[in-house]
Amino acid sequence: MVNWGVFNPFEARLWQTCQIIAVRFLRHPGTVDLPQLASMLSLVQGEHLLAVEPARMRWLKSKAPSPYERATYRDAIGIDSVNDIKYAQFGLAMTDEMSRHYAKKDRDLGQGMLTVTEARVAFERPGKRREQICYEEITRIDLVAEGVVEIETNTGTGGSRIVVEFHTPWASLIFALAAVRFFQRHPRLLSGQWLPPGFEEYCERLGQPCAPARRLAMGIAGS
Repeated sequence: MVNWGVFNPFEARLWQTCQIIAVRFLRHPGTVDLPQLASMLSLVQGEHLLAVEPARMRWLKSKAPSPYERATYRDAIGIDSVNDIKYAQFGLAMTDEMSRHYAKKDRDLGQGMLTVTEARVAFERPGKRREQICYEEITRIDLVAEGVVEIETNTGTGGSRIVVEFHTPWASLIFALAAVRFFQRHPRLLSGQWLPPGFEEYCERLGQPCAPARRLAMGIAGS
């Protein structure tokens, strides 16, 4: 049983991130005890709620294309935990919505509710249409600050690039969910810098060892 009282909220989410990535996606033995989460998102077969929490979303000006080579999930680790998810169900709606709202200037969409699953990231605000991104549609992803993940897709009008930021304590989880499947040569996976330096040792000192997601992800990235 994890003693959550020894962690601050950000550390607790990093600990959960390591457990989710290592056990569900990198074949580390163990279980992931996900809390009972509530979300307005309609899940498809095989999809699970991994995190639901308030967050902030920003549209950014388009940046340079990604230099990182993508690969398929099966190429990376030989399994597919979400066999039945039909990404196309999400893609068309997401493309229409993002194309409609995309602007040439940075724009802060403010606070909303962020939902993270194995298949996608969704952002919802009262009275507004849902914004969502499927991991397989991402062309570039990076952690640009603590608790900030930046994502680029080519799903704008005419294949134009769309760049967004999510400000959330689940930024490392979002990054890892995309990177271990589609960006195995990403510098942050190769270096292990998607987690804070010494995080595993810190957890050990608190008596709450975390799953070795950093080491396992580096093994995939270096293979």
